[in-house]
Amino acid sequence: MKISYPNYYFDFHCIGGSCEATCCKGWKIEIDGPSLRKYKKMKGPFAYRLKEGISYKESCFHMVDEKCAMLNADGWCDLQIALGEKALCKTCDSFPRHREDFGILQEKMLSLSCPEAARLILFSQKPVKYILKEKKESIESSRYREKGIDDALRKCLLDIRKTIETIYTNKKIPLHIRKIMVAYLVHDVQQRLDKNCLELVKEVLMRYEKNTAIPWFMERFSSKPSDGEVQKNRKELLTIYRKMEIVWSEWEQIEKKILYLQNQWEKQPVAWSERQERYGIDFEGIEQARENLFVYFLHTWFLGALFDGNIVSKMNLIFASCEMIEEIALANWVWTDENIKNTKDIWTQAA
Repeated sequence: MKISYPNYYFDFHCIGGSCEATCCKGWKIEIDGPSLRKYKKMKGPFAYRLKEGISYKESCFHMVDEKCAMLNADGWCDLQIALGEKALCKTCDSFPRHREDFGILQEKMLSLSCPEAARLILFSQKPVKYILKEKKESIESSRYREKGIDDALRKCLLDIRKTIETIYTNKKIPLHIRKIMVAYLVHDVQQRLDKNCLELVKEVLMRYEKNTAIPWFMERFSSKPSDGEVQKNRKELLTIYRKMEIVWSEWEQIEKKILYLQNQWEKQPVAWSERQERYGIDFEGIEQARENLFVYFLHTWFLGALFDGNIVSKMNLIFASCEMIEEIALANWVWTDENIKNTKDIWTQAA
């Protein structure tokens, strides 16, 4: 088995009471079977407190004022304090770590929904690299993992993802050109995938990797999209998001900020274009944060095409997610009358 993970993966440590958005609030934490049985048998000073905080019928912790019953006033977990980290259920022990399985390839990553993990994802001090390690397992286990997996397609998707990442992280190319190149590449490759011509994908990738590809795109797309085009696209994107089920109580407030931003832009487009330009200049590290965010989503979602062969839908989701987080960050900055001066604060809040 092969295991892939970003080089900041093991740098994560929960900051507990210092966290601005605790993961122990706002949702019922499911308890896995083995942990639930272990908690039932628990004895000692903490046993009563633990059992009172569990719904055995629903296999989850009780909620008190929308918070996990184990969360104390200082923002730390009483269960972990009393019994140690090994006593945590699978959900609590793993979050914000998560993994995706693609046969014998397992990809591990952190979740952007955790603020401390988001800071590592967006603002890692070292260049983001993905480490690949081998882990021994039985032949039977490998065969089971590989059941139904198209190895040729997996290798092809990994090559495509590598080329996309190379293009998008090339700082010598203007950002809007990088986006266009990726979009065109994905379109061209999808046509080959639809015809099951995997052998032709390599030719497409080589064409985009040639030194002549960049000047070709620079000549044809020298002008950036206007602020009007950007805002129109983001407004259409918000319309799609508003049709989705709300799973986070704070979304309505975020939506209100974005709508205010978009309405003000329509009333005073010139003034707001200048304001958006200031936003881009004021924040040190914003370009790197944008790049890291894209690479994170690329590694989170792209290989999902192994199961449906559709890389266009994956890239649409990646681009849309990046644009929405950018819009939320801008809206937060505007809402505070431009008082947020720290890139980490504004982007962590948005993510």
